[in-house]
Amino acid sequence: MLESILKILFIGFMSSVKFITAAPLASAYGFGYFETLLITSIGGIIGVSVFFIISKAAIKAVYKAKETIQHHKEHELELAGKHPQPSKKRIFTWKNKMIVKTVRRFGLVGIALITPVVLSIPLGTFIAFRYFHNKKKVYAYLSIAVLFWSIILSSLTLIF
Repeated sequence: MLESILKILFIGFMSSVKFITAAPLASAYGFGYFETLLITSIGGIIGVSVFFIISKAAIKAVYKAKETIQHHKEHELELAGKHPQPSKKRIFTWKNKMIVKTVRRFGLVGIALITPVVLSIPLGTFIAFRYFHNKKKVYAYLSIAVLFWSIILSSLTLIF
């Protein structure tokens, strides 16, 4: 009994972090189609919920830290009798460019669809939260994508 509960919790955890591994793992543990579907769906949606909250807090903390640093720099310059310099031009790395291109090319639907199987739920949730403003829609699309992929992956593990 305890062993089954631990297996379910582990599969749920894997669903929330690296979703693509959860259905094959459930199958390897001997769970049937509907059990796998239920565990991976719930685990994935819990992962989206947790990382949605973490993303919100992280983005808020980064903005607050940037504000505080900027305020301290301005205050130090003021005390030194110097004028603030214009802000430096933002440098875009290849990673930043790739993320922006992906967001623009595929939109929220595309990001949501590739999140569970390509990006991972933590990364995909963060990107969607960061780049799309309608948070209810972001959460709904990510959750629907988890359900969609849970059906697909559970079915594939049943077939193979």
